[in-house]
Amino acid sequence: MSWVNVSIWLLSAVVGTVFIRSSSGKISNSYAFDIVIQSYKALNKKSMTKWIAIIMGPLELSVGLLLVFNIYRFEVALFGIFLQFIFVLLMLINMNRVLPYGCGCFGLHAPEKIRWTHVMKNAALLVSLIMISLFSY
Repeated sequence: MSWVNVSIWLLSAVVGTVFIRSSSGKISNSYAFDIVIQSYKALNKKSMTKWIAIIMGPLELSVGLLLVFNIYRFEVALFGIFLQFIFVLLMLINMNRVLPYGCGCFGLHAPEKIRWTHVMKNAALLVSLIMISLFSY
């Protein structure tokens, strides 16, 4: 096994763990996550935010578990890229706005101003997923 394979395996495990951790708050309280999604003001229909709040946690959990256990890594990384791109975009759109329930990344929190650190953390995950996909095919 080459150092590249080991590095991508480790990177997959780390990124997968972040997705698993992020999913836990969304799964345990999808109602609170729905409120967080509404605070982003990216969608006009409340019924749509409700469905996103219900499915986002299980989606993130699935991506995380599949990455950690190295199952369909390439395909899962591509789906993760799609999710992270949306997250980065939402952070950029809401830059310097105070969200009343935090960013929602790891559950419901106190009011929080979206800063470059939020964008950079999500961008780092996006780049990591791109690296995983490039070296997994």
